[in-house]
Amino acid sequence: MIGFRMSQIKVEQFAILCDTQPDGEIGFNTSLSFGFNPIKSEIIVTTKYELMQTDKKMVILELSCLFEIRKEDWDSLKNDNKITFPKDFLAHLAMHTVGTARGVLFSKTEGTVFNQYILPPINVASKILEDITINVSAE
Repeated sequence: MIGFRMSQIKVEQFAILCDTQPDGEIGFNTSLSFGFNPIKSEIIVTTKYELMQTDKKMVILELSCLFEIRKEDWDSLKNDNKITFPKDFLAHLAMHTVGTARGVLFSKTEGTVFNQYILPPINVASKILEDITINVSAE
């Protein structure tokens, strides 16, 4: 098991673009990305959500969570000048990030018509199809 701790949560972007009650179905656009800092043994997971009605964006939330990886575990993933992160581990970090985003969205929309819209469950494991390998030769 790879040891880690979430060390930072950052709301990169938040906006309510409409103040009226939506009429009809609301859709969600989502994205997920990873960044790596080999010098500090860190992984950053960023997720973005857009609540939409038809083509009209109503709410935008982009959030990043920074995870510090235990140094000895980070080092154990190294092979030559590369580190390979298992997809299951990345999905685990993404799941923490999505849960954090769900709470932030709920908190930031409190007192608005959008508070009733909770991010649906997202199977992040189905979005991360393979391990990710990065070069660390400049470390």
